[in-house]
Amino acid sequence: MLLKRIITVALSLTMATNLFADNWKLKKTDDDLGIKVYVRDVTGSPLKEFKGVTNLKSTLNSSVALISDTENLPNWIYNMLSIEVLEKVNEHETYAYSVNKTGPFMDNRDSVVYSVLMQDPTSKVVTITLEGKPAYIPPSDDAVRVASLKGLWQFTPNNNGTVEVVYQLHVDPSARLPQSMINRFIVRSSLETLAEMHKQIEKYQNKNLAYIME
Repeated sequence: MLLKRIITVALSLTMATNLFADNWKLKKTDDDLGIKVYVRDVTGSPLKEFKGVTNLKSTLNSSVALISDTENLPNWIYNMLSIEVLEKVNEHETYAYSVNKTGPFMDNRDSVVYSVLMQDPTSKVVTITLEGKPAYIPPSDDAVRVASLKGLWQFTPNNNGTVEVVYQLHVDPSARLPQSMINRFIVRSSLETLAEMHKQIEKYQNKNLAYIME
């Protein structure tokens, strides 16, 4: 079991490193909130990968508490209608099922995401890797299952009482949606999600998690 966990963490770290390669292009900004959204091409895919970056006035514990509060996620993650935890392996590994609104006259999308939380003991940086597991449960008649999903949340504590947040994702929503529409959607999704994060963080300022070191 220990060996399996070590391998899992090593693979997740490798994925995180690959996700942070170069070639990002700035696509959208919110100067008031200090949000920047970048996109880049992904080899073998017509769909862009996005990366949103901002700084929250927050402790590391508060930021991670916000993203870890599953019940509240539909209140601020763009177009998320619902989410439920299917399996909590431990404090660091979770399988969750979510349903997202796509748009008028289009089927909603659902996904099963396996997330792994890691914290670097030296830098204190927290990385939550995300990987789609479309075959984890049978498909639903009410939504189209997302074919693939890979990304991360990363929280880096700064010295000025803020935390840098990176939200990065590459998704294939399936069923031949127009590529141009998807590429526009992911930019808006990142911008709106991080903007709402700024509004939500105040609720979590006194939260402390036993597994997060400041």
